[in-house]
Amino acid sequence: MSQYLRNIYDAVTSALKGMGITAKHVVRKPVTLQYPDERWVLPARFKGFIINDTNLCDGCLRCAKVCPVDCIYIETMGKGKDRFMHRYAVDYNKCIWCGLCTEECPTFACQHSLDYDHALYDRKRLVYEFVDPAHPVPCHKERRLQMGFFVEQVAAAPPDPDKIAKAPRRADLPEAAPGRRGRRGSVSGDLVFYGFALLTVLSGFFVVASRNVVHAAFSLLFTLFGVAGLYAQLGADFLAVTQTVVYIGGILVLVVFAVMMTRIPRSDAPRRGLDRAVPAAILALLSFALLYMVIVGARWPERATGAPEATVAEIGTGLMTRFVFPFEYASLVLLAAMVGAAILIRERAPQDDGGRRRRGNGEVRP
Repeated sequence: MSQYLRNIYDAVTSALKGMGITAKHVVRKPVTLQYPDERWVLPARFKGFIINDTNLCDGCLRCAKVCPVDCIYIETMGKGKDRFMHRYAVDYNKCIWCGLCTEECPTFACQHSLDYDHALYDRKRLVYEFVDPAHPVPCHKERRLQMGFFVEQVAAAPPDPDKIAKAPRRADLPEAAPGRRGRRGSVSGDLVFYGFALLTVLSGFFVVASRNVVHAAFSLLFTLFGVAGLYAQLGADFLAVTQTVVYIGGILVLVVFAVMMTRIPRSDAPRRGLDRAVPAAILALLSFALLYMVIVGARWPERATGAPEATVAEIGTGLMTRFVFPFEYASLVLLAAMVGAAILIRERAPQDDGGRRRRGNGEVRP
């Protein structure tokens, strides 16, 4: 009895302690911020992303030479007054924020900024370019003055970090010539794309070519999964989740159960030869050739792509406001399809020679 009361006491005291901690934090001032609308006030010497002020940079290469991980890429051409800097890039995939480049820079052009929130979906976009290849920057002081560049003597102190602009996005600058360092494509992204594409094509072929209905249904699962992966890689998060939850998790499971629980009548008819395979193959090749000509010949609009944005909220708002009538009409169509399927699979009573239906107890019904 004492142990029973002891357990009750421990349970009550534990609950009160938890409620006390919760009540204590209710009256406290919140310490979290509504990021990204609100941000922390960072100190002046905060080591954010490294940027380069091309108005001060003379292309001396000292920052690139002192970098221990070789993440700074500088390309110059010419000599003397005709020396120009065609590229200044920082690969933040390698950067360790050691600050050696900022200490070595004689003109204080290379500095740590207060920028830190560069969350991206593609790692190759973390290679930031600071010089437009179409407009190279002169390295000699006199040439810079002639071309209207701002030139400042070596200051006694580095510039104010608050006045340093954020590093430009890679998408904001034109692509440089191929083959340059840091311009490599995302190998992992390409492998994922080709993997999903190969999975979709092969499983789709097995769906069509398999003579076993159960095997075809399971192959359809991998086909739908591959399509969902392609949707996810294209940034269509809503379609990817719908494809996975509705088609794979719902409809396909029902199809598999229906196939496995239904008796499939065996046909003694001989297998057909090439009378259908050859026309089907020719039609498939013609369709593929037509699609290829359309894809290659069409002029697709080109634009700079950034990180994929979530579309679920926008689609949900549209379905409940602008497209509410088509959405509800689609539910009626699905309901009609379900009623029709129920009528089609309803068991019918056998008929005698006179066309009259016979019940299970032998009674004849006209």
